[in-house]
Amino acid sequence: MIKGFAHAPYGLKYLTINGQEVTVTPNGVWQHQMRMQEGENEVYIKAESQNGEITVDTLRLLYEAEQLVQQRAPRRYLLAIAINDYSYESWNRLKMPVKDARDFQQVLGQKYNFNQVDTLFNHSATFANVKDAFKSLIGKTLPQDEVVVFFAGHGEYDETFDEDGKWILHNGRLGNASLATVIEKIPAQHVLVVADACFAGSFYLKRGDEDAAVAGRNKSKSRWVLASGGVESVLDQMPGKQNSPFAWHLIDFLQDAQNDVPLSELRDHLQIEIPKITEQQPISGPIRGDEGGEMILRVN
Repeated sequence: MIKGFAHAPYGLKYLTINGQEVTVTPNGVWQHQMRMQEGENEVYIKAESQNGEITVDTLRLLYEAEQLVQQRAPRRYLLAIAINDYSYESWNRLKMPVKDARDFQQVLGQKYNFNQVDTLFNHSATFANVKDAFKSLIGKTLPQDEVVVFFAGHGEYDETFDEDGKWILHNGRLGNASLATVIEKIPAQHVLVVADACFAGSFYLKRGDEDAAVAGRNKSKSRWVLASGGVESVLDQMPGKQNSPFAWHLIDFLQDAQNDVPLSELRDHLQIEIPKITEQQPISGPIRGDEGGEMILRVN
């Protein structure tokens, strides 16, 4: 079913899909049901207004049989968002977020085959661009795919107002509650949010099934967060290192791993090691939409 909207200042005379006339409602909405063939399908749309102006558009839709989609190997996506420089309010400049994101991108790409990458750094990390990036993930991921979302930048938490932590983007805020709703809509098998920001742990966490075997949990859908701290401030840079404490331990562990890494193993490492050098306490676990699964980062 293809749906669309058509409008002309003097009214529409007709609208056709592949030569077949389609009814347009008074408010401009139309829909057309067509049979898709295996492979690429061309959809030719033509509309003429009452004063004779003609507009045409062509869509190319790729159709794959459900059996082929299910057999396709998992694709691994990374969306990395990082902001050092802020242009509004009084947010101070940070040193490490963009470097942390690039280092994380490098280890995931080279060692764990996350080769579908979208980066939004500094001025590119606007609310509109972040929204579009998430909409793209919702539209293109399949049920067997895996997604990692990385955020590094300022965070905010207002206990007196809405008790919802927020990512501070280059020109606005993205609330954790809204983000959790978006994450739940991504069709992928596993979605991991890695957040290195103050108050990142204010995500709503729920208990997972710690008794089930990791391999079994990997077959179920998962929605997890790894946060650099709870409802607290976190350090931008680790003394003597060119990363934040959270990012350095995260990247170092993934880089040194000889075998596949279950998220629970990575979580345990971060929760043990980071408090040794800083007062912040990482927080990790399932969020809304989780079905008891667990992502395993698989070494190439």
